Amino acid sequence: MRTERSHHAITSNRGRAHRGEPLCRRELMRRGLLGATGLMMTDRLAAPAVAVPKAPKAKAKAVIQIWMWGGPSHLDTFDPKPEAGYDYCGPLDKPIATNADGVQIGQMLPLLAQQADKYSIIRSMTHGN
Repeated sequence: MRTERSHHAITSNRGRAHRGEPLCRRELMRRGLLGATGLMMTDRLAAPAVAVPKAPKAKAKAVIQIWMWGGPSHLDTFDPKPEAGYDYCGPLDKPIATNADGVQIGQMLPLLAQQADKYSIIRSMTHGN
């Protein structure tokens, strides 16, 4: 059985915003979740203005990530910066050309330089987050 007090609290929560009173925590959460849901659904409910072409199917069969914990720096291996000078690069400041046009790697990797057309080097990466 409801008391007059609890009934008053329940009915007054819905009209608080109209009267300029602060919202209770439950009402604030309810309204916040409804608003967030609406914002998230705008992309899903909007009709596409232009048909989005499908991306070509990936051809890669494997990915090899080289994680050299405690190993040589990226400046000494796959991202040399010879123009930075000796203070920045150290003694390994002479990159070698690879068989891929315009790509140079560290001088200690001559066998990898001969096979550069068979792998990819990501020297910078961004994401949307």
